[in-house]
Order: sequence, then C-alpha cells, then structure tokens
Amino acid sequence: MRKAGLQVFRWRQERGGIDLAMALAYKMSGGRPTFRANENQSVISGLVAFHGVRSAVCGFVVPTTHGRTAFALERIGGAHVNARSPLGFEYSLDRRILADNAAQRQFAAGMVDLVHEGYRDFLRSGQAYTPREIYRLGAESEMNGGNVYDTYTGPELAHAHDRWADLLCFRLFPVGARHGEDNAEYVNLEQLRDTSGHCWFIQNRIDLSLANGTFNCLYPEQAHPLASQLLSGSMSHLLPLGPNFVLEANRQASMLFDADPQSTIFMVHTKAPGFSKEVPVCIQRVNLANITFDTMLHGILAEVRGRWTGAVYVRDFDRPDGKPYAFLGRHRVVVKRSSRLHKHLHELKDAGRLARIAVLVHDLTEDDAGFTAKSVAALL
Repeated sequence: MRKAGLQVFRWRQERGGIDLAMALAYKMSGGRPTFRANENQSVISGLVAFHGVRSAVCGFVVPTTHGRTAFALERIGGAHVNARSPLGFEYSLDRRILADNAAQRQFAAGMVDLVHEGYRDFLRSGQAYTPREIYRLGAESEMNGGNVYDTYTGPELAHAHDRWADLLCFRLFPVGARHGEDNAEYVNLEQLRDTSGHCWFIQNRIDLSLANGTFNCLYPEQAHPLASQLLSGSMSHLLPLGPNFVLEANRQASMLFDADPQSTIFMVHTKAPGFSKEVPVCIQRVNLANITFDTMLHGILAEVRGRWTGAVYVRDFDRPDGKPYAFLGRHRVVVKRSSRLHKHLHELKDAGRLARIAVLVHDLTEDDAGFTAKSVAALL
C-alpha cells in the first residue's frame, strides 16, 4: 500500500451493543480524496487481505448479510463488526451463517448505520461532503467489477431514503445541454425528491454482428453520449414537457426505474458510434413525480430462480417488431401489460408455478436471439 501511495482512514465506534472498526484505503489527488489507484484502476488493485467485512457475535466470527451501503466498502477497505450480546441470534442448521430473524436484521441495520457514520466523518475530513464528491467517490469505489445495475433493487431506495438519503447521490445531465462535467447537476436523494422532470438512460449493451462470428459492441457505461444525442435529435418529439435529464448506467438509475410503476422503455434503430449500420437501442424513462417507496407498487410480477433468474416487470411499451417483452440486461425482463404473454405469466404466478416462469423466460431469451421455441411462439 505504501508503494502505491495509499493512505488509510481508520474509524471505530460502539453503539447499541455493536462495535465496528473500519478502515478505508484512499489517495489524495488535487487536494481531494480518491479511491483510484490510477486512472484505470481502483485502490483494490493495491490491497491484498485488507478488504471485506468480518462479522462476529461475542467475538466468534460468523458470516451474515448486511444489505447495501452507499459505497462499495468491500472494494476499498474493510470492517470488523461485533455484536456484544448473543441475545436473540440463531444459527442456520450447519452453523455457517446467522439465521434471518429480528436480531440479525437489527444487527445488520446497526452495522450499516455505523459504516455510514464513519463514512460521513471520512468525507468531512477530506472536504468531500457534497453531492458532487459523494457521487464521484461512490462511482470510484465500484470500479473494476462493481456497479451491478441489471437486477431488481427492491427496497434499496426506501432504505436509503430512511437512513442515508444524504449519501445516495445522482448526476443529472439536462437534455439539450452540451455533454460535459460542467453541465452536470448533482443532487442527493432528498434533493431529488424535490426535483421534477423525467430521467432517461441506456442500460443495455448494444451489439452488432460482423463477419466470421465477430461483433462490435457498445457497453452501457459508454452509451451516455448516444442517449444525449438521440434525445436532442431523432427522439426529441418524445420528450415530455418539463425538465428532462440523462443519467448514466448505474444502480441509482435502476432504483428510480424500479420505484416508478409507470416507468417505460423505447426501442429505436440508430447508428451507434463506431457502428457501420443501424442497430436497435433500448432507452428507459422514469418520471420523478411517480417515485414510490412501496415495493408492492413497483409493478413486479414475480422474482424467480431457475433456468433464468431475475425479476419480471409489467409495463406499458411498444417495440417496433411488436414483441411483448424486452430484456434489460441479464436479470430483468419487461413484459407488456395486458398482452397474451402477461396474462399467461400471471396465471402461472397465481398457480405458484415460479419454476415454470423461469423456464418460459429462458425461452424468451432464445427468442430474443432469433430461435423461437414452441413454448412461447403462441404467446408472442
């Protein structure tokens, strides 16, 4: 770490019978803390055993789940957390993990609160306790493998609103403004709740098949300028009245998409940068006025595990080819409301046949690749 020029922020606190010691690795650049070891790598590249979270009860180490934090703690440092009393805890039958009960959930929530309290002290010590710096540091903590945005986020937005709204920050680029850092607006979750308008973003990889089995691709993290270009040009007639913003492909955008029951997608054909011909592009849209923290209103038909694993969303949308579904990455599929496919999936859900839904959605992935199975042909 010394060879890499890394510094360590150490913090320890005890509250409510939970003792937490945390250490974060960082560098100073331009008078600001950064989680970059260099331009392309996170500080995790300079860490050997100094990362991850170790939890214990009365000093006896036992793995447990702790939920999402505002930054990728395991990738930039580590923490040891200990519950000083065994009261209420239960083990799984193999004694390898704490069972999910009230004591374990209280322990996990207390740990996350302490982690965030220490993180706020780190931000203040580095003069970085602003939405702009918090957003930057959060993105840096998720470099080289973090930032998973193609899964259903569930109650994450609600938890953040209740416990760490100041640490969940968003970067908004107004549609029509020149793409660049100077035109970005930074807000935390509380400030976003007072912001009106619509947010647009691309979270699908854009592929173009070439000769001899090769292909060209544009990753979602690279597609932000394309979204701005489309919304300022060929898609400008689709912009609702009021402010419109472009977001980057990250989990914050996924939280907003999940929390808007009326969020939708648009499928367009365009020539992406570096592509020789037009390809289909899926753009997602969220209305900030519709955001709800009640997961029962998120419009999720089912979460399934099996041959395909992920969440099935129900939304209103249209595809140029008329198909009643669209995949948003590996673990999300959007189904058109009131379509034959939607009705069939709903019947399977009511019958408790979640494994059958997983098989059927897997068959939809085959159809999306150009091979339509008999099981889905009549539903399309």
